[in-house]
Amino acid sequence: MAKSGNRLPESMRYPICALILMMILIAGLTGCGKKRTPLPPELRPEATVQGLSGVRTWVFEHSPEFEKDLIHSVQQEL
Repeated sequence: MAKSGNRLPESMRYPICALILMMILIAGLTGCGKKRTPLPPELRPEATVQGLSGVRTWVFEHSPEFEKDLIHSVQQEL
């Protein structure tokens, strides 16, 4: 029987199958990481981002820092 040009040698089949199986297992286990614990709703108004000031803003609430940054960004683009 003639060998097919598309088949891998017998000695390479096991390592490739093991590698594919390992990649599938790793991809499947990435969703099993540490559970995220969001900030409780009652603490959201006081929450800050460490090292950054004025980055949190609320919808329909005027933020002078956000407005200043927006104007600065538009001026840079012009």
